[in-house]
Amino acid sequence: MPKISAATVAEHRARQRQALLDAAARLIATSGAAGLSLREVAQEAGVSRTSVYDYFPSLGELLAALALDAFPAWTGRLEGAVSRARTPSTKVAAYVRETLALMASGEHRLAMALGELEVSAETRARLADLHGALVEPLREALNAAGHQGGAGDPEVLVPLVYGTLNAAMQLVDSGVDPRHVTRTTTAFLSRALAGRS
Repeated sequence: MPKISAATVAEHRARQRQALLDAAARLIATSGAAGLSLREVAQEAGVSRTSVYDYFPSLGELLAALALDAFPAWTGRLEGAVSRARTPSTKVAAYVRETLALMASGEHRLAMALGELEVSAETRARLADLHGALVEPLREALNAAGHQGGAGDPEVLVPLVYGTLNAAMQLVDSGVDPRHVTRTTTAFLSRALAGRS
């Protein structure tokens, strides 16, 4: 029987699984998800490559597990930022700033990697639900700011705002100062959304 490092087999398995998730998170934070392999994750976690498959059948499922753990915290940060803002327009700006802060921290790399990896239909559906929860504070902020109906409909504005945020992240990834990108993006979106009130 393999040596376990906890009082019970269940606790040992939980620790091993968490060690793999933590190792993957460290690798993504330093190098991104492109080219990441289960072998690298196993090496970083200090476990054998074959034992990784006892916990995750594929890299996609490992990264999905990381995202499933991370999404609620990301949503909490966004909801908190929006709820602390005092006016409808500052709620939208708070959402934009907090999203860019999450992106600049490198956490967005995990979500970006998931789109290119194989995961089960059930996992994909759970991730879609959690991503929808990330968008909800923005939709609520846009509704509060009076962006309803016509060209100001949140169903149109949400993807436009996200497109701008993704472009902003590309600038950060290319070496532009994140603070400058955040200020410029927030001002740009504030002016654009003000014109749609």
